[in-house]
Amino acid sequence: MNAAADKVLLAVNGHTHIDHVDRAGKLSYLHVNSASYKWVGGSYRNKSYPAEVHSKFRWVEYTCPYRDSLFTTLTIDPANGRIDVKGRESQWVGKSPSQLGITAKPDRTDGKEICPKIRSRRIVSAVN
Repeated sequence: MNAAADKVLLAVNGHTHIDHVDRAGKLSYLHVNSASYKWVGGSYRNKSYPAEVHSKFRWVEYTCPYRDSLFTTLTIDPANGRIDVKGRESQWVGKSPSQLGITAKPDRTDGKEICPKIRSRRIVSAVN
Protein backbone atom coordinates (compact mmCIF):
# COMPACT_ATOMS: atom_id res chain seq x y z
CA MET A 1 0.00 0.00 0.00
CA ASN A 2 2.97 2.32 0.30
CA ALA A 3 2.77 2.91 -3.45
CA ALA A 4 -0.56 4.65 -2.79
CA ALA A 5 0.56 6.47 0.39
CA ASP A 6 -0.22 9.86 -1.17
CA LYS A 7 -3.88 8.75 -1.49
CA VAL A 8 -4.28 6.82 1.79
CA LEU A 9 -4.37 8.66 5.11
CA LEU A 10 -4.75 5.63 7.37
CA ALA A 11 -5.40 1.88 7.32
CA VAL A 12 -7.76 0.71 10.08
CA ASN A 13 -8.21 -2.77 11.57
CA GLY A 14 -10.61 -3.77 14.33
CA HIS A 15 -10.33 -7.55 14.28
CA THR A 16 -7.34 -8.12 16.56
CA HIS A 17 -8.88 -6.46 19.66
CA ILE A 18 -5.77 -4.46 20.54
CA ASP A 19 -5.01 -0.75 20.99
CA HIS A 20 -2.03 -0.04 18.76
CA VAL A 21 -0.65 2.18 15.98
CA ASP A 22 2.03 0.94 13.64
CA ARG A 23 3.83 2.69 10.80
CA ALA A 24 5.15 0.79 7.82
CA GLY A 25 6.93 3.04 5.38
CA LYS A 26 4.77 6.13 4.92
CA LEU A 27 1.50 4.56 6.10
CA SER A 28 0.02 4.41 9.57
CA TYR A 29 -1.99 1.35 10.61
CA LEU A 30 -4.47 1.83 13.45
CA HIS A 31 -5.64 -1.23 15.36
CA VAL A 32 -8.88 -0.16 17.04
CA ASN A 33 -9.94 -2.18 20.05
CA SER A 34 -13.53 -2.20 18.83
CA ALA A 35 -15.14 -4.93 20.87
CA SER A 36 -16.30 -5.97 24.29
CA TYR A 37 -13.86 -8.80 24.99
CA LYS A 38 -10.50 -10.42 24.28
CA TRP A 39 -10.83 -14.00 22.95
CA VAL A 40 -8.59 -16.35 24.95
CA GLY A 41 -9.68 -19.80 23.72
CA GLY A 42 -10.20 -23.21 25.25
CA SER A 43 -7.01 -23.53 27.28
CA TYR A 44 -7.90 -20.39 29.24
CA ARG A 45 -11.61 -20.88 29.90
CA ASN A 46 -12.70 -18.84 32.88
CA LYS A 47 -15.84 -17.84 34.75
CA SER A 48 -16.09 -14.05 34.70
CA TYR A 49 -19.88 -13.84 35.15
CA PRO A 50 -22.44 -15.66 37.33
CA ALA A 51 -23.25 -19.29 36.41
CA GLU A 52 -26.62 -18.40 34.82
CA VAL A 53 -24.87 -16.11 32.32
CA HIS A 54 -22.34 -18.81 31.43
CA SER A 55 -25.07 -21.44 31.00
CA LYS A 56 -27.01 -19.16 28.63
CA PHE A 57 -23.98 -17.88 26.67
CA ARG A 58 -21.57 -20.81 26.46
CA TRP A 59 -18.84 -18.97 24.50
CA VAL A 60 -18.35 -16.25 27.13
CA GLU A 61 -16.03 -18.51 29.16
CA TYR A 62 -13.55 -18.37 26.27
CA THR A 63 -13.20 -14.59 26.65
CA CYS A 64 -11.88 -11.92 28.96
CA PRO A 65 -14.82 -9.52 28.72
CA TYR A 66 -14.84 -5.76 29.14
CA ARG A 67 -17.37 -4.07 31.41
CA ASP A 68 -18.31 -1.65 28.57
CA SER A 69 -18.15 -1.97 24.81
CA LEU A 70 -15.43 0.04 23.09
CA PHE A 71 -15.79 2.31 20.09
CA THR A 72 -14.17 5.53 18.93
CA THR A 73 -14.68 8.59 16.78
CA LEU A 74 -12.03 9.55 14.24
CA THR A 75 -11.79 13.23 13.34
CA ILE A 76 -10.04 13.56 9.99
CA ASP A 77 -8.29 16.71 8.77
CA PRO A 78 -7.22 15.74 5.23
CA ALA A 79 -5.70 19.16 4.47
CA ASN A 80 -3.15 18.69 7.26
CA GLY A 81 -2.95 14.88 7.05
CA ARG A 82 -4.08 14.57 10.64
CA ILE A 83 -6.41 12.12 12.37
CA ASP A 84 -7.52 12.47 15.99
CA VAL A 85 -8.70 9.34 17.80
CA LYS A 86 -11.09 9.86 20.70
CA GLY A 87 -10.28 7.51 23.57
CA ARG A 88 -12.64 5.33 25.56
CA GLU A 89 -11.83 3.19 28.57
CA SER A 90 -13.42 0.22 30.30
CA GLN A 91 -12.31 -2.45 32.78
CA TRP A 92 -11.89 -6.21 32.70
CA VAL A 93 -14.80 -8.26 34.03
CA GLY A 94 -13.00 -10.97 35.94
CA LYS A 95 -9.39 -11.80 35.11
CA SER A 96 -7.28 -10.18 32.40
CA PRO A 97 -5.39 -12.35 29.88
CA SER A 98 -2.14 -11.93 31.85
CA GLN A 99 -3.90 -12.95 35.09
CA LEU A 100 -4.95 -16.15 33.28
CA GLY A 101 -1.29 -16.81 32.42
CA ILE A 102 -1.50 -15.90 28.74
CA THR A 103 1.84 -14.70 27.39
CA ALA A 104 1.55 -11.68 25.11
CA LYS A 105 3.07 -11.83 21.63
CA PRO A 106 6.62 -10.42 21.55
CA ASP A 107 5.52 -7.10 20.00
CA ARG A 108 2.51 -6.65 22.33
CA THR A 109 2.42 -5.65 25.99
CA ASP A 110 -0.31 -6.71 28.36
CA GLY A 111 -1.78 -3.56 29.86
CA LYS A 112 -0.64 -1.42 26.93
CA GLU A 113 -1.90 -2.85 23.62
CA ILE A 114 -3.81 -5.68 25.29
CA CYS A 115 -6.22 -3.70 27.44
CA PRO A 116 -9.89 -2.73 27.69
CA LYS A 117 -9.40 0.74 26.24
CA ILE A 118 -8.75 2.88 23.19
CA ARG A 119 -6.19 5.59 23.86
CA SER A 120 -6.74 9.13 22.60
CA ARG A 121 -4.05 9.95 20.08
CA ARG A 122 -3.18 12.11 17.10
CA ILE A 123 -1.85 10.42 13.97
CA VAL A 124 -0.07 12.59 11.43
CA SER A 125 0.51 11.42 7.89
CA ALA A 126 4.14 11.00 6.83
CA VAL A 127 3.26 12.14 3.30
CA ASN A 128 2.28 15.77 4.03
